Amino acid sequence: MNPLDELLEIERRFWAAGGDPDFYRRHFADGGRCVFGPGIMDKDVVVASMEQASPWTDVEIDGADVAPIDDDTVALVYHAVARQSPEAPLYDVNVGSVYVRRDGRWQLFLHQHSPTG
Repeated sequence: MNPLDELLEIERRFWAAGGDPDFYRRHFADGGRCVFGPGIMDKDVVVASMEQASPWTDVEIDGADVAPIDDDTVALVYHAVARQSPEAPLYDVNVGSVYVRRDGRWQLFLHQHSPTG
């Protein structure tokens, strides 16, 4: 599997993993951060927030691209439109995710959403 397809598969699983803190615990790198409008969260806060989170549904990803930083670090960028329930408003964002390869597998290290509107 090429790196873009492999990282997109992981990224889609993150979108769908609301309510599954174990997935985040396993796939979010120690020392990692998420950057969202309300603030910056470390791994412990992100994992704890998944206890009550709902998975995103109807996630559409387009324009995905990978920029290698070094052999074990890449940046994945893309545009996403998603919602958390059929009644919820669309969430339209540009996304940047930095992945590091540790012990032979990709782990999310930095994740940021930038609203498009």
